[in-house]
Amino acid sequence: MAHTESYDERIQIFRENYGNEGDPAAILADVAVKVGEVLEIMVGEQLTAKAMEQITGPLGYWGEDWKDALHEARYGLFSEWRLGAPLHDMAAYAIYGIDLHATAADTAQISQQRIVNLLREVERFLKAVDLDAWIGSRDSEFSKIYGMARGRFVLDHGHPVRPEDLALLGGVSPSRMRAMVSGDTAVLKRDDNKRIPATEALSWLEGRETFFPSIWRDQRPSADEIDDEHQEKVEDFIFIPVASDGSRFTPDLDTGRGFILGPKADQRRYDNYDEALAELVRMKPPRWRRPAPKSGVPSIVIGQTWERVSRSELFLKTAA
Repeated sequence: MAHTESYDERIQIFRENYGNEGDPAAILADVAVKVGEVLEIMVGEQLTAKAMEQITGPLGYWGEDWKDALHEARYGLFSEWRLGAPLHDMAAYAIYGIDLHATAADTAQISQQRIVNLLREVERFLKAVDLDAWIGSRDSEFSKIYGMARGRFVLDHGHPVRPEDLALLGGVSPSRMRAMVSGDTAVLKRDDNKRIPATEALSWLEGRETFFPSIWRDQRPSADEIDDEHQEKVEDFIFIPVASDGSRFTPDLDTGRGFILGPKADQRRYDNYDEALAELVRMKPPRWRRPAPKSGVPSIVIGQTWERVSRSELFLKTAA
């Protein structure tokens, strides 16, 4: 059954499911631990601990064991570290075929360049790190998402795809894919380079329920609109911070002990949402705690942008 969701619907699905479908940025914690272990051999544990605290401290873990800190922060790194954002955005493209930062005014060329840029960032990372040697099987989430993105990109541009990447896009096991491309009765034929032509691969993917066809080139998100009913009620609109994963600072983040703001070393509690929001406006950058998408464990996120929302609608939705 073909997926017919709009661009906005796919963005929403991605934001609701990120982490449950894999968090490729979590691998950054494992790589950082390996880098730290190498530093310990080179310069000693004491100097390494001081250096690593400059990395883990801004995550909210000043003065704590750096390995434990990285392990605890692993599922929040997509919103904390420089490479986290491209990995997060790569997942949206890999799974749902969208440019997460597209606007109604963007052209397909702008979206394409944005996708190219984020894949280049990932490839630059891979050239610097031998994941097989350093991380081994722990990179499974990253490898899956990267393989899907790599496969989708070549298919989007009419090029043959690797069977292993097609298997990821189609949601079948590597062994099943090997059977599908082998022998005289192969379901999918490979070219001289052992890859599957784009037309054949896309035809097969059309019948896969788990596959979302790419829509970044032909569709755009809807333009931001203000309901006529509220145009004159300027006081009913407020700005709230939004993290890179789409997490917003909303009234339902009240932990029962109030709203928790700031880095771990300097947490502040506010009972009132408006007071907490005012503090986030002053905070540079705004930081607040919310349940992590995968584990549900409260973790710190950093606001990247601000979203204009209707105050009444915000409180109505979060109370539902």
